[in-house]
Amino acid sequence: MNDPKVKTARGVGYGASFATLIRKYGAPDGYEINGNNLVVRFLVKNKVAFRLSRLGANKPHVVTGIVVAGGKM
Repeated sequence: MNDPKVKTARGVGYGASFATLIRKYGAPDGYEINGNNLVVRFLVKNKVAFRLSRLGANKPHVVTGIVVAGGKM
């Protein structure tokens, strides 16, 4: 969950901020908020979604999970 070698095609890896996601991917297709966790989806164009978690009190949300959709349509 914290391998610095794991990155998306646009260079986003674990520990990235929400601002980095927006800068690299633009506006998300959708998002969900559940307590200290966010799921941000960029599925229509980029086939990727990110889970962001707040790892401490008064800390910003950072990427703690990456899901890449695979397969042909």
